Amino acid sequence: MTKLTNISRDSIIDAAIADRFGEKQEELIAKRAKLAMKVYDTVVTKEEQKLLAKVYRVWLRTADCLRANAGGWIIELRLEEPLPTKWSWHETINLTDPALIEEVRACANEMQDLRDAKDNAHRLLGTLLREAKTFAQLKAAWPDGKAYWEPVWIAATDKVALPAVQVAEVNKAFGLPKEAA
Repeated sequence: MTKLTNISRDSIIDAAIADRFGEKQEELIAKRAKLAMKVYDTVVTKEEQKLLAKVYRVWLRTADCLRANAGGWIIELRLEEPLPTKWSWHETINLTDPALIEEVRACANEMQDLRDAKDNAHRLLGTLLREAKTFAQLKAAWPDGKAYWEPVWIAATDKVALPAVQVAEVNKAFGLPKEAA
Protein backbone atom coordinates (compact mmCIF):
# COMPACT_ATOMS: atom_id res chain seq x y z
CA MET A 1 0.00 0.00 0.00
CA THR A 2 1.64 3.21 -1.22
CA LYS A 3 0.54 6.44 0.41
CA LEU A 4 -0.55 9.38 -1.67
CA THR A 5 1.60 12.33 -0.57
CA ASN A 6 1.06 16.03 -1.25
CA ILE A 7 3.99 15.93 -3.66
CA SER A 8 2.42 13.08 -5.62
CA ARG A 9 -0.95 14.89 -5.58
CA ASP A 10 0.71 18.02 -7.00
CA SER A 11 2.45 15.95 -9.69
CA ILE A 12 -0.87 14.39 -10.72
CA ILE A 13 -2.60 17.78 -10.83
CA ASP A 14 0.25 19.33 -12.84
CA ALA A 15 0.18 16.49 -15.38
CA ALA A 16 -3.60 16.64 -15.78
CA ILE A 17 -3.70 20.41 -16.18
CA ALA A 18 -0.78 20.43 -18.63
CA ASP A 19 -2.51 17.76 -20.71
CA ARG A 20 -5.89 19.49 -20.66
CA PHE A 21 -4.87 23.13 -21.11
CA GLY A 22 -1.31 23.02 -22.50
CA GLU A 23 -2.20 23.35 -26.17
CA LYS A 24 -4.67 26.19 -25.57
CA GLN A 25 -2.10 28.00 -23.41
CA GLU A 26 0.57 27.72 -26.13
CA GLU A 27 -1.89 29.10 -28.70
CA LEU A 28 -2.73 32.06 -26.48
CA ILE A 29 0.95 32.76 -25.76
CA ALA A 30 1.65 32.84 -29.51
CA LYS A 31 -1.38 35.06 -30.09
CA ARG A 32 -0.26 37.42 -27.30
CA ALA A 33 3.26 37.61 -28.79
CA LYS A 34 1.85 38.54 -32.21
CA LEU A 35 -0.32 41.16 -30.60
CA ALA A 36 2.70 42.51 -28.70
CA MET A 37 4.52 42.89 -32.02
CA LYS A 38 1.52 44.71 -33.43
CA VAL A 39 1.61 47.12 -30.47
CA TYR A 40 5.39 47.50 -30.85
CA ASP A 41 4.97 48.31 -34.54
CA THR A 42 2.43 51.04 -33.73
CA VAL A 43 4.75 52.67 -31.18
CA VAL A 44 8.11 52.26 -32.94
CA THR A 45 7.88 53.26 -36.59
CA LYS A 46 9.54 51.25 -39.35
CA GLU A 47 12.16 53.98 -39.82
CA GLU A 48 12.98 53.92 -36.12
CA GLN A 49 13.18 50.14 -36.18
CA LYS A 50 15.69 50.32 -39.04
CA LEU A 51 17.80 52.84 -37.10
CA LEU A 52 17.62 50.76 -33.92
CA ALA A 53 18.72 47.68 -35.87
CA LYS A 54 21.92 49.46 -36.91
CA VAL A 55 22.92 50.44 -33.36
CA TYR A 56 25.00 48.11 -31.25
CA ARG A 57 22.46 46.10 -29.16
CA VAL A 58 24.27 46.57 -25.83
CA TRP A 59 23.84 50.33 -26.07
CA LEU A 60 20.05 50.13 -26.23
CA ARG A 61 17.32 49.43 -23.76
CA THR A 62 15.48 46.28 -24.64
CA ALA A 63 12.08 45.02 -23.58
CA ASP A 64 10.59 41.55 -23.66
CA CYS A 65 7.33 42.76 -22.14
CA LEU A 66 5.23 45.75 -23.12
CA ARG A 67 2.85 47.44 -20.67
CA ALA A 68 -0.10 48.80 -22.60
CA ASN A 69 -3.02 50.96 -21.51
CA ALA A 70 -5.92 49.62 -23.57
CA GLY A 71 -8.73 52.02 -22.77
CA GLY A 72 -8.02 51.99 -19.04
CA TRP A 73 -6.90 48.36 -18.79
CA ILE A 74 -3.20 47.97 -18.01
CA ILE A 75 -2.11 44.82 -19.84
CA GLU A 76 1.32 43.21 -20.14
CA LEU A 77 2.13 41.72 -23.52
CA ARG A 78 5.17 39.46 -23.77
CA LEU A 79 7.33 39.55 -26.88
CA GLU A 80 8.96 36.41 -28.27
CA GLU A 81 12.39 38.04 -27.95
CA PRO A 82 13.65 41.28 -26.41
CA LEU A 83 13.45 44.20 -28.81
CA PRO A 84 15.16 47.62 -28.65
CA THR A 85 12.96 50.35 -27.22
CA LYS A 86 13.06 54.08 -26.80
CA TRP A 87 11.32 53.99 -23.42
CA SER A 88 11.97 52.53 -20.00
CA TRP A 89 10.66 49.07 -19.13
CA HIS A 90 8.22 50.41 -16.55
CA GLU A 91 6.55 52.97 -18.82
CA THR A 92 3.04 52.29 -20.06
CA ILE A 93 2.20 52.60 -23.74
CA ASN A 94 -1.11 54.40 -24.27
CA LEU A 95 -2.98 52.79 -27.14
CA THR A 96 -5.22 55.08 -29.19
CA ASP A 97 -6.47 52.86 -32.02
CA PRO A 98 -9.95 51.58 -31.00
CA ALA A 99 -9.57 48.36 -33.01
CA LEU A 100 -6.21 47.58 -31.40
CA ILE A 101 -7.60 48.40 -27.95
CA GLU A 102 -10.45 45.95 -28.50
CA GLU A 103 -8.06 43.28 -29.78
CA VAL A 104 -5.78 43.68 -26.73
CA ARG A 105 -8.77 43.52 -24.38
CA ALA A 106 -10.11 40.39 -26.10
CA CYS A 107 -6.72 38.70 -25.71
CA ALA A 108 -6.57 39.69 -22.03
CA ASN A 109 -10.06 38.25 -21.52
CA GLU A 110 -9.05 34.98 -23.18
CA MET A 111 -5.97 34.70 -20.96
CA GLN A 112 -8.08 35.37 -17.86
CA ASP A 113 -10.68 32.79 -18.95
CA LEU A 114 -7.89 30.22 -19.34
CA ARG A 115 -6.48 31.06 -15.88
CA ASP A 116 -9.97 30.71 -14.39
CA ALA A 117 -10.53 27.34 -16.09
CA LYS A 118 -7.14 26.06 -14.89
CA ASP A 119 -7.83 27.26 -11.34
CA ASN A 120 -11.23 25.56 -11.34
CA ALA A 121 -9.75 22.30 -12.66
CA HIS A 122 -6.99 22.49 -10.02
CA ARG A 123 -9.58 22.97 -7.28
CA LEU A 124 -11.80 20.11 -8.50
CA LEU A 125 -8.96 17.63 -8.90
CA GLY A 126 -7.34 18.72 -5.63
CA THR A 127 -10.58 18.02 -3.78
CA LEU A 128 -10.79 14.53 -5.28
CA LEU A 129 -7.14 13.76 -4.53
CA ARG A 130 -7.33 14.94 -0.92
CA GLU A 131 -10.05 12.34 -0.27
CA ALA A 132 -7.76 9.49 -1.32
CA LYS A 133 -5.04 8.54 1.17
CA THR A 134 -3.45 5.76 -0.88
CA PHE A 135 -2.97 4.99 -4.55
CA ALA A 136 -5.30 2.00 -4.13
CA GLN A 137 -8.09 4.32 -2.99
CA LEU A 138 -7.31 6.70 -5.85
CA LYS A 139 -7.37 3.82 -8.35
CA ALA A 140 -10.83 2.79 -7.09
CA ALA A 141 -12.18 6.35 -6.97
CA TRP A 142 -10.77 7.68 -10.26
CA PRO A 143 -9.94 4.89 -12.70
CA ASP A 144 -10.36 7.28 -15.66
CA GLY A 145 -7.37 9.31 -14.45
CA LYS A 146 -4.96 6.41 -14.79
CA ALA A 147 -2.92 8.27 -17.40
CA TYR A 148 -2.13 10.94 -14.80
CA TRP A 149 -1.71 8.99 -11.55
CA GLU A 150 -0.08 5.80 -12.81
CA PRO A 151 3.34 7.35 -13.65
CA VAL A 152 3.40 8.99 -10.21
CA TRP A 153 2.42 5.72 -8.54
CA ILE A 154 5.13 3.79 -10.41
CA ALA A 155 7.74 6.40 -9.42
CA ALA A 156 6.58 6.23 -5.78
CA THR A 157 6.88 2.43 -5.63
CA ASP A 158 10.30 2.21 -7.28
CA LYS A 159 12.91 1.36 -4.71
CA VAL A 160 16.37 2.76 -5.23
CA ALA A 161 18.96 0.10 -4.63
CA LEU A 162 22.29 1.25 -3.27
CA PRO A 163 25.38 -0.03 -5.01
CA ALA A 164 26.92 -3.01 -3.23
CA VAL A 165 30.29 -1.22 -3.04
CA GLN A 166 28.72 1.68 -1.13
CA VAL A 167 26.91 -0.68 1.28
CA ALA A 168 30.15 -2.61 1.86
CA GLU A 169 32.06 0.62 2.65
CA VAL A 170 29.39 1.76 5.12
CA ASN A 171 29.36 -1.67 6.83
CA LYS A 172 33.16 -1.61 7.08
CA ALA A 173 33.16 1.93 8.52
CA PHE A 174 30.74 0.91 11.27
CA GLY A 175 32.11 -2.57 11.84
CA LEU A 176 28.99 -4.33 10.59
CA PRO A 177 27.90 -7.04 10.74
CA LYS A 178 29.03 -7.62 14.29
CA GLU A 179 30.33 -11.06 15.03
CA ALA A 180 28.16 -13.08 17.43
CA ALA A 181 30.10 -13.89 20.62
